[in-house]
Amino acid sequence: MCYKINVTISEPYNIYDVFVDAHTGEIVNRISRIAHADVTGTANTMYSGINTIKMDSYNGSYRLRETGRPIQTFNMNYGKNYAAATDFTNLTTTWPANNPTLK
Repeated sequence: MCYKINVTISEPYNIYDVFVDAHTGEIVNRISRIAHADVTGTANTMYSGINTIKMDSYNGSYRLRETGRPIQTFNMNYGKNYAAATDFTNLTTTWPANNPTLK
């Protein structure tokens, strides 16, 4: 018999289901609840040329976030409200510089 405990860690961010033996207190299993979906791509930057970057595969496109590290790049949409910021997304893993079609 095991107890199932949900554990959230802030740094590095992760969420686990931890199974603890009810009699001995020994950890029997630990399962990550976050599916890491980082992929490697390229970005044509304005200042450093073409560089290799990591990004998150999300809803059929890619966004400038890394699931393995707490790196996230958001579009402030010319505003000052962080809560209104949106993801930069792209249909491919190649990010061109100054592409107006990026959301």
